[in-house]
Amino acid sequence: MGLLPVLAALGIWRWVAVSGDEPKQVSASPSAVPSATPTEALPAAAPTVEPVAEETTPPAATGGKLQVLNGSGTPGLALKAKEKLEQSGYEVVATSNASRSYAKTTVFYQEGHLDLATQVAALLGASKVEAAPSNLDKDIGVTAVIGADYKP
Repeated sequence: MGLLPVLAALGIWRWVAVSGDEPKQVSASPSAVPSATPTEALPAAAPTVEPVAEETTPPAATGGKLQVLNGSGTPGLALKAKEKLEQSGYEVVATSNASRSYAKTTVFYQEGHLDLATQVAALLGASKVEAAPSNLDKDIGVTAVIGADYKP
């Protein structure tokens, strides 16, 4: 059952209909029943507006530095990965070659930088995120090592 018949039955139904530029008040008596065909059109509902998500720059870890090492054996991949990271808002402080070859792209993180490492791994398509070994510079929060599987 609709709301209008209930209110009409209770005798408190009122509505303001718009005809032309001037609104007029229309009242119904307690015995009035709405007709099957309306004689006056109700105003159209206002359109709804969907919120638009804002683009955001990925957050960098506080004091976190990021470096990219090429462990793929293919020249120039560290630079391509660096450019991809910088286009996404990350600051890369160094690029170089890794001390050995890597089959899979791996992102290493120092304590307190796991969130940043996870973001970098997702962006680079890295399948491995690991705590940094002791031979990596402790002042570099995240080291991305590009492996042979990297697709620029």
